[in-house]
Amino acid sequence: MAFSPHVELSAWAIVSFALAMWSFALLILTAPKRHLEVREYRDDFPPVYPLALENVIVMPEDTTHYQIYATDGSREWETQFPSDSDHVELGPQNRTFQLTVFHELRCLGLIRDAVAAQSFGEDPKRLHNCFNYLRELILCRADVTLEEVLDEQHSVNHMFPHVCRDWEALYTAIRNHG
Repeated sequence: MAFSPHVELSAWAIVSFALAMWSFALLILTAPKRHLEVREYRDDFPPVYPLALENVIVMPEDTTHYQIYATDGSREWETQFPSDSDHVELGPQNRTFQLTVFHELRCLGLIRDAVAAQSFGEDPKRLHNCFNYLRELILCRADVTLEEVLDEQHSVNHMFPHVCRDWEALYTAIRNHG
């Protein structure tokens, strides 16, 4: 049985494409693994806060707290931060650091305030930097929890348990650090 030149060309294109993809996959899977090195800072402080946090299961919830347009929304937002300071001092020179989790919340608060004011504020570059910082850290953590798609607008049911770090233990440690 003879095939038309068009069918033969399509078949060869499909076979060629499949072989190319298979070769690419083999190349990726057999390539030597690159290990990312933790940036070496200085020897007077560690790269991460010295606290082992347990994993906990957290179920997201719809909350009436932290409303964007509420008159006391900004005040309530600030209650997420330790009362004395969200900074820690480490090393023999007592250098001051902010934990990433608090930097993330401060950035989210800046974005929250911009939405509430319907303005980029006095420093739109800072707002852009916060947006990008949060984007990068979301990708860094790459949560792969499955969320069911509910409709054609791609709304999702986000009420599935997530594995999180125990932030209550973090707050306790920060309060006790000072």
